[in-house]
Amino acid sequence: MRVLGLDISTTTVGWAIVESDDMSLVALGHWSLKKLYGLPPKADHVLEQVAHVINLHGVKGPVWVEEPVMRFTPGMSSAQTISLLIGFNAMVSYGIHLSLNFDVKHVPPQEARKNCGLTLQSKKKTGLSQKEQVYNKLTAPGDLLSGVSFPLTKTGKPKPENYDETDAYVVARHGALSRRA
Repeated sequence: MRVLGLDISTTTVGWAIVESDDMSLVALGHWSLKKLYGLPPKADHVLEQVAHVINLHGVKGPVWVEEPVMRFTPGMSSAQTISLLIGFNAMVSYGIHLSLNFDVKHVPPQEARKNCGLTLQSKKKTGLSQKEQVYNKLTAPGDLLSGVSFPLTKTGKPKPENYDETDAYVVARHGALSRRA
């Protein structure tokens, strides 16, 4: 059975589909929301795209969604940003349930990462965010996404959406592993 995982934000939504039978990656991508203004048009766009990938790739459900950040971190996220992300995540999740008739399961990022065997360190120790560490681990030679060609910036660094795609992959893989348990 194919499992869809989403990493939802108001600027980019990462998505990935994993086959639960053999844990293979089926598809991976992102949707940019930067040129859309207001949460309802952004949510509508995401719902259209989710419906498209579900139909194109034969996803059977449920759809797994990474929970938004739930705590204030000085210098990282303001209370207003956290509130906006929680609201948008809820809009999209409810839309998937209501419009597409799919159950939506939410997973904290730490739980999904742990279930996928990823151990991360603090940014203070590594100088890298959690998203950057996930990307680096999954795309390292011989690792789960080492064969995926991710676009790079002109300076050779990963594009920001790559991090959303790898987080979505972790969420989809968590969902696929959960189906097997």
